[in-house]
Amino acid sequence: MSNIHEAVYVKSDNPDFEDHPLIEALPRLNDIKEYFQYCARNSIHTREEAIGKPYHIRRDYLSQLQRDFVLPNYGIWDVYQMIVNALFTSYSFRNPIKQNTTEKVIRDYRDLLQIKDLSAKVAVSNSCSLFGISGIGKTTAVNLAISTFPKAILHKNLECENFIQIPIVKVECPKDGSLKDLCRNFFVELDKILGDSTYEKDFCKKRDSESDRINALSKLVLKHHIGIIIVDEIQNLDAQKSGGEKRMLRFFLNLDNTLDIPIMLVGTRDGISIFKDDDKLIRRFTAAGFLEWNPKPEDREWERFIQRLFLYQYTKEKADENIDWPRLFYHYSQGIYARAFQIFKIAHHMAFDYNKEKITVSLINQVIKERLYIDEPLFEIRRKEKINESNYDFPIEEIDYTDYRSIEVKNILVEKKISSNFFKGKVTKTLDRNKELSAQEIADKIILDFTSKPKKTNTASKEKDINKEEEVLSANTFANLFCEDKDETYQKVKEFGDIFDFEKFSL
Repeated sequence: MSNIHEAVYVKSDNPDFEDHPLIEALPRLNDIKEYFQYCARNSIHTREEAIGKPYHIRRDYLSQLQRDFVLPNYGIWDVYQMIVNALFTSYSFRNPIKQNTTEKVIRDYRDLLQIKDLSAKVAVSNSCSLFGISGIGKTTAVNLAISTFPKAILHKNLECENFIQIPIVKVECPKDGSLKDLCRNFFVELDKILGDSTYEKDFCKKRDSESDRINALSKLVLKHHIGIIIVDEIQNLDAQKSGGEKRMLRFFLNLDNTLDIPIMLVGTRDGISIFKDDDKLIRRFTAAGFLEWNPKPEDREWERFIQRLFLYQYTKEKADENIDWPRLFYHYSQGIYARAFQIFKIAHHMAFDYNKEKITVSLINQVIKERLYIDEPLFEIRRKEKINESNYDFPIEEIDYTDYRSIEVKNILVEKKISSNFFKGKVTKTLDRNKELSAQEIADKIILDFTSKPKKTNTASKEKDINKEEEVLSANTFANLFCEDKDETYQKVKEFGDIFDFEKFSL
């Protein structure tokens, strides 16, 4: 019963909601600043708390970080607003004190049971949709909005029977796309919220029909005054099992039309195809809002995300602050939050496994090579598509986008302070001739070639040999974009009298 809170009624500023217990019992964050403060609250363990703990404890902290880490942004505010607006509009039509819900369920039951096409019955729909690429944070944003409301509210001493209000129910569209399984998921979710109910057991019998479950679902929607139903993973709709995705969508639409229950569809971009150019369905399921989330651009928001993430380094030694980590993580994640966090988490795990206490560029490259190599080609395709859009400050020709391993090799060489003038052009050729070798082995071959390079002894080159240190230093300042301290580099170059526009190339 811990999810059930007794109603506390707060008078609404909106006169239309006066004496409306379903609305007056709900909290509402009206200000974006207030919502961002709510999002930022968490019990994430700080770096200071973590670094003194053994590895297995720090692994647990990383799992908690993955669950609770949120960077407030306008996208999650849009999701919150969309859900809240649909919820409050839904309740505005359903005041338990002023209308007889029993008569309504009897009147509308036949329409729901037959799943007629009632899309023209009313002019107003409160349903909405959120689509976007996998791993971009859709479910996180939805769950965050849901968490601002009590799961269940007990209403007593009203001008009607006592009842338990469930503002929001979030279910996952079953993988087989069947209505029967969707109803089962709905009953299971109610049992989780209420704690002591047995709806799944009561309404999911061996020989029950789809109609039996739809009937039970509609009655429970009214019994618990459900405000909005959120259906996640909507791309799972399977025409072969459910009788067609249009049948499922009509069922959702009828809940909206007949019971005033808005439906929020959430899924990947593949899910948009379920509408199949049906303008009527598109209008209905986007009436209260439509959001499509694409991979994040490499902008200030992305930089803030990575910088905030790096506050939770659970290694004893901090990563080099002179490295442009947002840029490196963007290269490997292409603006997908889940991928970036995955790299960050696995880098920690590998550091723990190898008894290291620092995140480095080479460690990140190793994560991609050894743990995330399966889907790396997909990200490589996206990089190729964005070559012309790249805003990298260093010379674009120094990066071979045809093989992500070349970037690994070059990063290793940069860390080893090998002159870019030396390895430029060698990386691709060495990779082509030794495709079976790892990036580290390729780098070792180039390093060996560099260290065994014979010294010139002829008179003509004597001056160059004398100034070899100067030459190498000048080259390395260009190569070590991820490694050298800018001020230190400037001073060294200044000593040799070789001053150039460093800001053009530095990070």
